[in-house]
Amino acid sequence: MRFHEKITEALIAKSIISYEDKDIYTYGFKQGSLLLLNMITTIIIGLIFNVLWQCIVFLLAYIPLRSYAGGYHAKTQLRCYLFSIALMIIVSLITKHVYWNELSIIIVTLISSLIILLLAPVADRNKPLDFEEIQTYQTKSRLILLFEVFAICIFINLGFKEVSVCIMLSIMILAVMLLLGNKK
Repeated sequence: MRFHEKITEALIAKSIISYEDKDIYTYGFKQGSLLLLNMITTIIIGLIFNVLWQCIVFLLAYIPLRSYAGGYHAKTQLRCYLFSIALMIIVSLITKHVYWNELSIIIVTLISSLIILLLAPVADRNKPLDFEEIQTYQTKSRLILLFEVFAICIFINLGFKEVSVCIMLSIMILAVMLLLGNKK
């Protein structure tokens, strides 16, 4: 029996949850564990490359937008995890070694935003979207994108260019994920 199932079984045995909700809780514990693993891995990568706060800002911008915009998904959870590690390493290296001036930040943000506006949401065969979900996800992804573009402009004007770069990278990476997911 897997760890997630053992936790669920223990909660059922203690009458904390009902047996009918077993699958929901097992799935939730599994997804929560994966999220925790990804967060810990991101922190480790951020510490290794000495870009911890940049990785955190990237994720704070990337996760909400990715949740509604969709895009490429790996076929297995292991591939997803390995892809996420590679993605965070690439983001860390770009953050650390690529110089971005204000104009390049704005240009990349505008091009990436246009791609997101045109493509989002991109469904996956594991999670197809009906018409109503498409409308809802499109609206939410556009609102999040608008907020993030606004944040980039504010941070540039306040002299926090590095924060703008992290948010811009999240938008840029998401645009690439949408292009890959759309092609798939």
